Amino acid sequence: LFSRSFDWVSLIKLIKRSKAGPVPILGFGPHIDLSLRETALAAGCDAVVGRGAVVSNLAHLVDKYKWAIDDQRCRDETPPRLIQGIALFNQGDYYECHEVIEHAWNDEPAPVRIMFQGILQIGVACYHINHKNWRGAMKLLERGMPKIQRFAPACMRINLAKLLTDSEAIRAELLRLGPDWQGEFNRHLLPTIHFTSS
Repeated sequence: LFSRSFDWVSLIKLIKRSKAGPVPILGFGPHIDLSLRETALAAGCDAVVGRGAVVSNLAHLVDKYKWAIDDQRCRDETPPRLIQGIALFNQGDYYECHEVIEHAWNDEPAPVRIMFQGILQIGVACYHINHKNWRGAMKLLERGMPKIQRFAPACMRINLAKLLTDSEAIRAELLRLGPDWQGEFNRHLLPTIHFTSS
């Protein structure tokens, strides 16, 4: 993130849109430059850390952000905080949903935390839809959907296949409306997250 001559923002966005699938991106830069950190996160970095953390904790950071899926962890019960966040999602309280799932995401050490982040991002996309923020909604859908797709069809009893189908329908509706929001969004398309029976 130090380079002023290289357009790393465009590169991060390009990598995140790759058809090959999502690639975790870890940025590093000066820990005191908060605006640079926000720019990197907005571009699509999964996390931004200081230089010292990269030197001292690289192995831990790679383990934390790699895309390996732990099938055993997916067979575990849904954590209570994630259940609470999903209930808020299903009530349409996307702001509080974000707050609660973010805590669950921060608490989870295993790669399944990436699924939590994907659900969180789809919830934020719905929040943007409610505020007619087309670009914000599209950006968050494009970030969140690949994350949950990695764990589909189900993980921790969460029916991710249905959430993906519903998210695709939202995306199609947004494309129909266009960035200038021509018409009304079909609110019946806003998803409800379901659980599987086992």
